[in-house]
Amino acid sequence: MAGLSSDAIQPLMESLARVETQSAAICRPFMDERKTAEYFRTLEKSVLHETLSDWLWQVDVQGNYISVGSKVKESLGYESEELLGKPPFAFMPPEEAVRVSGIFGSLVESRQPIHAIENINIHKDGRLITLLTTGVPIYDDNGAFAGYSGLDRDITEERMMARDLERLDNENRELSSRMKAAVDSAGIGIWEYDIAGSLLVWDDWMYRLYGIEPDRFSGAYEAWVNGLHPDDMERAAREADEAMTGGKPFDTEFRVVHPSGDVHHIKASAVVLYDEAGTPLKMIGTNYDITKRRHLEDELAAKAAQLHALYEGIPDAIVVADVETKRIVHCNHAAEEMTGVGVADLKLRTIHSLHPADVLDETLQGFERQSRGVQRVVESEVITAAGSRIPVSITASGVLFGDRPCLMGVFRDITESKEAEQAIRLANQQLQASEQQLMAANQQLQASEQQLMAANQQLQASEQQLMAANQQLQASEQQLMATNQQLMAKHGVQGLLANISAYLMTPVGEVLDESIEHVLGLVGSFTKADRCYIFQFTDDGMMVSNTYEWCAAGVAAKKHGLQQLAVDEFPWWMERIKRHEPIFIPNVSALPVEAKLEKEYLEHQDIRSLVAVPVSTAGFSGGFLGLDRVNSSVLNIHEDHIPLLQLASDIIFGSLNREKSAQQIREREAKYRAIFESIQDVYAEVNLATGTIEEISPSISSFGYTRDEILHRQSLDYYVNPEERDCLISALVDRGSLRDFEAHFLTKSGESITVSLAISLIKGVPDGLMKIVGTMRDISERKKHECQIQENIRLKNDFISSVSHELRTPLFSILGFSSTLLKESGSLDPATRLEFTSIIHDESVRLSSLIEDILTISRIDSGKAKYSRQIFDPVKPVSAVVAILRRQAEEKGIELVEEKPDREHRVVFDQDSFKQVMMNLLGNALKFTPKGGRVKVSISGAEEMVSITVDDTGIGIAASDHEKIFDRFYRSVPSALQIEGTGLGLAIVKDIFEMQGGSIGVQSELDRGSQFTVLLKRAEDAADEDVVQSPVTE
Repeated sequence: MAGLSSDAIQPLMESLARVETQSAAICRPFMDERKTAEYFRTLEKSVLHETLSDWLWQVDVQGNYISVGSKVKESLGYESEELLGKPPFAFMPPEEAVRVSGIFGSLVESRQPIHAIENINIHKDGRLITLLTTGVPIYDDNGAFAGYSGLDRDITEERMMARDLERLDNENRELSSRMKAAVDSAGIGIWEYDIAGSLLVWDDWMYRLYGIEPDRFSGAYEAWVNGLHPDDMERAAREADEAMTGGKPFDTEFRVVHPSGDVHHIKASAVVLYDEAGTPLKMIGTNYDITKRRHLEDELAAKAAQLHALYEGIPDAIVVADVETKRIVHCNHAAEEMTGVGVADLKLRTIHSLHPADVLDETLQGFERQSRGVQRVVESEVITAAGSRIPVSITASGVLFGDRPCLMGVFRDITESKEAEQAIRLANQQLQASEQQLMAANQQLQASEQQLMAANQQLQASEQQLMAANQQLQASEQQLMATNQQLMAKHGVQGLLANISAYLMTPVGEVLDESIEHVLGLVGSFTKADRCYIFQFTDDGMMVSNTYEWCAAGVAAKKHGLQQLAVDEFPWWMERIKRHEPIFIPNVSALPVEAKLEKEYLEHQDIRSLVAVPVSTAGFSGGFLGLDRVNSSVLNIHEDHIPLLQLASDIIFGSLNREKSAQQIREREAKYRAIFESIQDVYAEVNLATGTIEEISPSISSFGYTRDEILHRQSLDYYVNPEERDCLISALVDRGSLRDFEAHFLTKSGESITVSLAISLIKGVPDGLMKIVGTMRDISERKKHECQIQENIRLKNDFISSVSHELRTPLFSILGFSSTLLKESGSLDPATRLEFTSIIHDESVRLSSLIEDILTISRIDSGKAKYSRQIFDPVKPVSAVVAILRRQAEEKGIELVEEKPDREHRVVFDQDSFKQVMMNLLGNALKFTPKGGRVKVSISGAEEMVSITVDDTGIGIAASDHEKIFDRFYRSVPSALQIEGTGLGLAIVKDIFEMQGGSIGVQSELDRGSQFTVLLKRAEDAADEDVVQSPVTE
């Protein structure tokens, strides 16, 4: 019930009010106080009492029950007898009893009625019950006050529901407030587009996202489009239109250009709301800025490449072997250089094969001690492909590689260390030999004291030489010891970096967090620091937080107190971090005056010395790695080690960024997979060299195939014309990409379809082979429509040409003969004048008929054709048309026959339009009948219809053209080659008949003549409403 509003609570509150009203209505008779006792007894025995959920009661002057209705058990669980002699307050909690008894006492003093008092009672089983009490004072026969009578109603459930609904309403309002705050804090803009009104409404965040002020935005759809990046404008507008027409959901990304010229990347999504008829009403959606995310993706890719280069550039050999099989599953190029064996060959070997047989058992025992933590580094030897032996120190640890438990070893060449140890041993041997020589010389001195005394000067000189040699030897020993310490420190830092790289090579998620904390422990232990930690800046660089921390034993953690610190509180520190300068403070108390704030802050945390190494991300510091001491002296670190710690810091932050990038890649992959599986166009990838189809989208089902039927097949198998593929490949290689390239493919059913290709030529990853990738769309229907449009254009052009000719011919005749009559009227005899006048009349009729055809088509198309349907005999109008065309028939030498019926046949039709269609039918018959032919018109009747038939012995019509001759502008091929005309006559005839309930049919063969039959409703069978006395627009 979460989320109920006050509208949902209101009905319950009204129900409680009705309870109180009903209670008052039941107790209204008690207002006649002297009749109360009698009414009470009557009500107890009545049927009404049995049907009420309320229970009746009566108390005496002291407030003790003297009568209780049986319904009390349903409310409080007690029998009526259990309440008698006790006051109502005995069944209430103490505080409630005090409150209600006080109210009852004041009412008794004033003899006032009890009006709907809510009180809490204790059920027999211990539950709390809320009652609504109503009552009136009662009096005995002498008029003395005797107590109260009334009724109680259980309203526990109603009150609980009211409280719950009120609480839920408050929670709903709080949730709405939180949602709004969440949207504002996330920078999400919300918009609504009224499709019918073309009005776009933005919230405040939308104006910020597009970088404009509210008063500069018109709210029009075009204003949004104009704010888009030119390269994204057409695509984003098209995707919005497709969403509004139901083509696909609106979920896209595009760029917007602020008035300042800044370009921002926007993520947009929306839903379309429809009315009951399925018409889109509005779009509601969100926008938010993903510019930083897009930039970060580019940075993450660069960091990934840097991390890979770092891994491959580590001088130590890294080998990963399967715990169960001991087979090598991964290694770096340093392992290849150390062993002299290629990476591919190393993966065919076991980890044991790297060691000479005589040291293998000792090496395995060292690994076992290392796994128990007894031994940190195992020294062994690696045998090379040439058979030489290289002394190495090995640090091993367990890792997961491809979900398999593996052992990873870091092999360091310690040849130099061994050589240094050998040099020290030789120096010690030389020192021991010198001491022995001195001892021998001393014995010689003692044996020949006299000789020595005689050669005292020579002895003193020898002693001085020996002392000089001894000093030189001591200096050599000190130099060797210093060199050994430097080598050990250098190898220690390099080993630390190798371990860091190894631990952070593959972990993700929570495992990555544990690995980073373990790495901080390695760095802290190596430097003998008390704490080692990571601080990360927020995206805007304004705040910094301690995200990871390692503490030595006995050192208190500080991480939770170091969150969201403002960087401007530490100006001296942050200035150096942002310049990517490492901070090395051997003694905090010696910090300069300008670092006063930092000094106070560090001393407050008891920090005596520290190192902070920043990491660079996208031009500003993304964070830093820090180490400090709080218990004793300075850190065990030298300034020349700081660049290596800088590298460690970059490795750690690289792992964090790599995990974030991997998550984003997984999300994008899921999104693109959904697009791939739902796209309507067919997406395909084809190997350019082999022609093999390497990928195809599920939408290939629109061609009748499944993906399995297409994948790894030759693309050439699906071309209608194989030469078409050669042309496509040639054009693609020349241009690099093709758009709207048309080709013809075969569907599974064998049908040839036309497709539009949008393809590009790319280099595959990782094989580097060239591929053709892109989409194809079935445009067969579009091509059919284009052909139909072209045919319509051709017919229309032919019509314009024919009409022009048809109009000029009668006009020239009229002009010519009328000019002759005007100029030579006096010299012409009456017969010639009559002939000329007849010609002018006939040509005028012909011109009028042509114009009327054109006007009729126009009225029909515009819906303005008006017909006044009447009852008439068709013989008269047919005879009139025959009389008009008689002269034309005689001139062409054609017999025109009118065959009249034996009796009258009355029809329902517009008489003027009937004459027009008969003029067209008979005129066509005369036009297409050669000299010496015959044209006949006949009228006959059946039970329901009257038929009018026009027969001719003309050139006839091909069977394939029977349906087409009724299309506008269409003229059958023979007529188009021989006889002039507009192609409108039969189209007009068909439209007129269909509008008025008639029909027309044709029977014809080439060179055998034609027969057109018209069917009209008989007047006797036409309903009254079929006859309209006034003109009606059809």
